[in-house]
Amino acid sequence: LINSNSKALGTFRLNLTKNWCGEGKSSVKSVMRLQNAGTADAFFESASKLIEDNAIQNRYIENFNRGKLLEDFRNGKTHFTLEYPSRTVDGGWVMVSFDLVQNPATGDVEAITYANVITERKKNQQIIQRVTNDKCDYIALVNIENEIFEFKNVSKNIKSI
Repeated sequence: LINSNSKALGTFRLNLTKNWCGEGKSSVKSVMRLQNAGTADAFFESASKLIEDNAIQNRYIENFNRGKLLEDFRNGKTHFTLEYPSRTVDGGWVMVSFDLVQNPATGDVEAITYANVITERKKNQQIIQRVTNDKCDYIALVNIENEIFEFKNVSKNIKSI
């Protein structure tokens, strides 16, 4: 999993059971520093400081920590994502993902985490949201060949369609 996302801003392997962090990869020095302390706890703390928005940062701290992730794994949850404005990407947005697995050799719960830059996607979402909120009731894509009519966004003023 660590090598499967070649466009990732960074990827890391964390052992949540043993509180270990290592095997990180990134071309961005500030991202690589996330694993310097060598523990998953320190990784989560350092990663939270890369989030510009305080409300999102608080949500990250609440949901992305060893205790919560281990509890979530015990409850059958294995995939998590969060989008946030990042200090590492100048004016940009990042989506971080965590996939939890149990190591078959040790029984330890491990996390593979990776982050992707999603600035362009966020800009497009914001443009569509602004247009539908301010100027249009809805935006839809029509594919005549496949007879598909797909709403991309609906104004908050529309009660139902």
